[in-house]
Amino acid sequence: VTDRFETTPLYWLRENEGIAASDDPFLLVPALRSSPEIDVAASLDMLRCGYVLGTRTLISGVETVGPATVAEHRATGESRRRYWTYGYRPREMPDGEATDRLEAALRNVAQRLLGRLERRGLRPALTLSGGLDSRVLAALLRSATDRPVGALTYGSAEHPDVLVAEEVARKLDLDFSVQPIQSDYARDEFLARSIREVGFTTRFTCGVGARHLDGSDFDVVVPGHTGDFVSGGHLPVYAGMVRSAADLAAFVEFRHFRYQGSEAALRRIAGRDLVRRSKETVRRSTEELDWNADTLGTIDRWNVEHRQRRLILMELRAYEALGQWALPFYDHELIDAFAVLPHRLRIGQRLYIETSKTRLFTGRAAAAGTIRRVGKPMRADTRLVRRS
Repeated sequence: VTDRFETTPLYWLRENEGIAASDDPFLLVPALRSSPEIDVAASLDMLRCGYVLGTRTLISGVETVGPATVAEHRATGESRRRYWTYGYRPREMPDGEATDRLEAALRNVAQRLLGRLERRGLRPALTLSGGLDSRVLAALLRSATDRPVGALTYGSAEHPDVLVAEEVARKLDLDFSVQPIQSDYARDEFLARSIREVGFTTRFTCGVGARHLDGSDFDVVVPGHTGDFVSGGHLPVYAGMVRSAADLAAFVEFRHFRYQGSEAALRRIAGRDLVRRSKETVRRSTEELDWNADTLGTIDRWNVEHRQRRLILMELRAYEALGQWALPFYDHELIDAFAVLPHRLRIGQRLYIETSKTRLFTGRAAAAGTIRRVGKPMRADTRLVRRS
């Protein structure tokens, strides 16, 4: 049985004599009847998007059970059934009521986080990019406590994101440090252990902040990950055009699988036929969804079961293995608050942005709301906005 988001994945391998299962996919490879083979479609998923869709992994024959699933194996055969699926139940409400609800939920997120850390005597360090999510989290923590709060970022000291993060930290009086990216990162033990934790399903990038806890004055890495997803960052204005499985496949392909130059590069590497097969895996991932449910909720569910589960939750397992971490925005009250918002307040993070500007970037945190950051929209989004 897996939890609702399969935050702890269970891998299994079918063989003629039965199945082998483990939470460590590397232990299953020796159980293969033949030499391990790469799943070609899965490898293209990884190249195109950074993670593998569905329950497949990079190794043919090794799968994950899936989120919110009960799997049974008997002498007569095997079965899998879902006991829960993500739901979005929008209801109309005045803007003021929605803002009050969201502000309360966000402030409670900070209080719950600080309460957990203080009970255990742990000091938090934010991974601060200067973007909206990490800036909101910094403002919430600074407004809720007078205790030291650290902030770190990594990269070149001249990088625009690092400069913005430094300015945010200075205005919020955070203990800030810049960690340079070392040329030997790809060969060190930290990365080797991290890759083992995320298995054969996703790239590893988000967890690199954990390496900087050693030797610092702080104990817990606190990223702003999932804030954009929970608040509707994956729902641009054209999400309302999605009406069917085919529409969603096109939407997912356009928004998550295309970057500048990526398609031409992949055709050169893999050939047109393999790229066409990879597109087919995207289409299949949309067919099992409930098209009688709310449209934006259906897009949410796809993100929960594919992108968020693999790209975010799996990567953060590396924090769990190599250091301590907290993920404040994956919070039951906050998810519930967003799950009932009317479409007009969730599309493009409208309510989240307005609540941050009018309710959170105030008092001690007011200065953090005045700093401009250069956005990084994908080319697909930019073209569509121009055309519309």
